[in-house]
Amino acid sequence: MFEFTTPRNVPAAGVDPIRSPYSALAVILGAMSPESRHETIIMTLDRERRGRTVLVVIDTVEPDSLLGIVDMLAEFAIRDADAGGVVIATVRPDGTVDPDDMSRWEEADDVLADVGLELVEWFVLGTSIHSPRELAGVPPRW
Repeated sequence: MFEFTTPRNVPAAGVDPIRSPYSALAVILGAMSPESRHETIIMTLDRERRGRTVLVVIDTVEPDSLLGIVDMLAEFAIRDADAGGVVIATVRPDGTVDPDDMSRWEEADDVLADVGLELVEWFVLGTSIHSPRELAGVPPRW
């Protein structure tokens, strides 16, 4: 679980590298809907770990929605030679990690690695902030 304090400066897209969970969360929290709803926020990174694009997919109620999003990202990566990594955050209002999130992490990581993208982090934002990466026993990638 991460403890989060707001940084003074949010990283600028295409300029500042995303080198910590705190800078990634600063961008993600800024992209979240002001109302509490199920959504997934995706931040793509270039090979230098600079933020490129932030996408918000709404109504990702089903936990396996992540896998469909990852398939879409894999298609994107095949066409973009500058893509290097991705940070994902799934918002589950009043929720937390699901027992199957560890296997979802592993599958998402494998799919993205097959197309040359690094899954840097996947956050689950609910009653607290968790990382299924930790559940899977994978060391931090920051």
